[in-house]
Amino acid sequence: MTKKVTKIIMAVIIAMLVFSIVAPVFAAGDSFSPTDFNIQTSGTAQDKTKDISGQIIGIVQIVGTAIAVVMLVVLGIKYVVAAPSEKADIKKSAFIYVVAAIFLFAAVNILAVIQDFAGDMFS
Repeated sequence: MTKKVTKIIMAVIIAMLVFSIVAPVFAAGDSFSPTDFNIQTSGTAQDKTKDISGQIIGIVQIVGTAIAVVMLVVLGIKYVVAAPSEKADIKKSAFIYVVAAIFLFAAVNILAVIQDFAGDMFS
């Protein structure tokens, strides 16, 4: 790939990661606060299970997104600083990074869909 195409792909990846970090904040609404991670003690066992699984999925999504952003920044810095002979190796690792990030986001979203489906089915 040419340098221009690589830069465009990296910019698109950065934009996607930034939007994936910001989207849950906009989706939370006015009632979201950092204390929402407290486990509720009232309600049925199904409600408790749904709350706990939702919190786990949210934490996995936040941690995975943070790790993905840090890795993207590290790869970007390595690419900018690297010599021309090393840039090919960095491009290979960037491709692996993109595939891993897609699997990470897909897995978390699939788990969230399964949770919603199971919650609707058993309620």
